[in-house]
Amino acid sequence: MAGMRPSTLCRGLSAAARLAPSPVAPMPERTEFDEWLASELDELRVVEVDRCCSGLVSCEWISRAMKVAIETQRRAAERAVNGGCPTTRGRRLVDAYLEGAIELLDGCNGLRETTESTRRYVALVGSISRCLGRGPTGEAVERALSMLAALERVKRDGNELGRLRKLGKRMQSLRPAAGVGGELEEALHASISTAALATGSLAAGLSFKFDHRVVLGDKKSRRVGSSWVTVLDELSKRVKADQAEKGRTRGRVPLLNELSHVVTTVQKLGKLLLRQPENDDGRRREFKRTVESLGRSCNELEQGIKMLELRINELYRSLISVRVALLGTLSGS
Repeated sequence: MAGMRPSTLCRGLSAAARLAPSPVAPMPERTEFDEWLASELDELRVVEVDRCCSGLVSCEWISRAMKVAIETQRRAAERAVNGGCPTTRGRRLVDAYLEGAIELLDGCNGLRETTESTRRYVALVGSISRCLGRGPTGEAVERALSMLAALERVKRDGNELGRLRKLGKRMQSLRPAAGVGGELEEALHASISTAALATGSLAAGLSFKFDHRVVLGDKKSRRVGSSWVTVLDELSKRVKADQAEKGRTRGRVPLLNELSHVVTTVQKLGKLLLRQPENDDGRRREFKRTVESLGRSCNELEQGIKMLELRINELYRSLISVRVALLGTLSGS
């Protein structure tokens, strides 16, 4: 290098500096909350695929997602009570949470109305199944056709809940700004995110509004250092992909597996009734199988809706608990 010109040497050193690996900041130490929530969300990625009413858009899975959201609220409330006053940056996140929680509470009320509408739909379908249980007699067929027409009115009633069409996107947009440290801030960030995933998925699953399908938003968190955020983003992507796939393959049928099964069976039954199944042995056997299948699917959906209503009410109460705890903390600051 003795004969190397200074300018050449400088250029060589500059190139070496550009090629050298950038210093990597050490990963922050994982909190107990991060480890717990990442594990719970990872469990939500495990779904059964061998049953017609399993998967990421089923009553069972959404109930599990709500259970995680409820426990997250409980842990957030504990931190609000025991964590003391938030930092200045944390205060902004608390304010965002309080605003977002109001949206979530409104969303829970809307979901209560939607599940009630679904209950009316299921009750009417159950009446049709019982009416036709003894066979496609003329009187039974006439009553069933009348009730099938009434089903369309119940479905339209559900469509009037327009605010739920975009519930998933709205809830996702309420995820607080990232980069705020502290256990309370992390728990509040998680509580909004998990509740948004659960309520948005249920709103999407129950919607009869096919041209305004509710899906989860595309907004990604900028928060770094928390494993649960990475798992949640991956899970949200899977849920959205599952919704999109079911929307493509099922056509004009709701996304929720149990409700989808009822609706498709009702559609099949309506076509059988118009073909006068009492005049053909093969059609009578197909008719009987369809009516029996409809009864079973109605029972499964009814049980699923009951379970989800309990979860909605529990989530609502847990959101209230966090709000009360936060307001108490702020009033003492």
